[in-house]
Amino acid sequence: MVPLFHSKRFVADIIANLEAIDYSNVEILLSDRHGEDDAVEVLARHFTADSRVRVLVAHDRLNWVDHYNLLMRSASGKYVMWMPHDDLYPGRYVSQLVAALERHPDAVLAYGRLETISVDGSPVPGPIRSVLPVDPKDPWSVGVALRLLFFWNIWITFRGLMRREAVMQSDLFIRPTLDLVEADVYWVFALALKGRFCFVPECFCTKRFYSTSASAPWKHGRLRYLLNAANVLRAYMSQVLSRPWEIWYAMTMVCCWTLLRIAGSWTRNWAWMGRRRGWVERLAKGLLFPRGS
Repeated sequence: MVPLFHSKRFVADIIANLEAIDYSNVEILLSDRHGEDDAVEVLARHFTADSRVRVLVAHDRLNWVDHYNLLMRSASGKYVMWMPHDDLYPGRYVSQLVAALERHPDAVLAYGRLETISVDGSPVPGPIRSVLPVDPKDPWSVGVALRLLFFWNIWITFRGLMRREAVMQSDLFIRPTLDLVEADVYWVFALALKGRFCFVPECFCTKRFYSTSASAPWKHGRLRYLLNAANVLRAYMSQVLSRPWEIWYAMTMVCCWTLLRIAGSWTRNWAWMGRRRGWVERLAKGLLFPRGS
């Protein structure tokens, strides 16, 4: 599923991504809901003879969350994934993730490593922790999903391949957040509440970071965003979890996490916070998960 928006400069990469897919039984959805350039027309002409490709054309100017949800509703496959227009995907990306989900029927999502570059192709400094910080032999739980949200970069799994039934059975579509900030992060957390994630180390994709990308202007630490995030997470947990004790536990942890984030936003300019960030994180982990639950 490829949502387009100001995508003309990435058309060559989109074509390369789609033509490289080596998995035979695949449906490709292309959609542009804004019509601010002719990228979708160029792609439609290029893939005219490709029976895998279906083009959704309208100009109702959906925001990115509604656009992604529309594509999810329009898909029909057993497995689904979004392919952002400005990312790069090697040919075996889809087939490797399908194979992983076939090997692990208890997993709801499979993902690979994430590499980062700038818009000109130069590497972006700073490693991203792609390896799932969970022993595959350990049971999956609400506590695991919470730890991934709190202390890991769970957003990278948004580029993974997921079981569509895990979304559709619970109407688990992306909920809009205030200014749509981190809506992807909180949605993959909700999916983690549904079941296990599977990391495929030999699989990778490349994400571009640049000043005009959708996430560039996000102000994660502002109080109104943190409070809105807590409310969105509460809605997800009420939607996905059925056991009262799990809901109570998860909401309690989210309240504690929100308070710590608020405290962090107030003290982010204090020198001691920068010097002791690792210590503060370990303390938070110990307070929130004293027994590694």
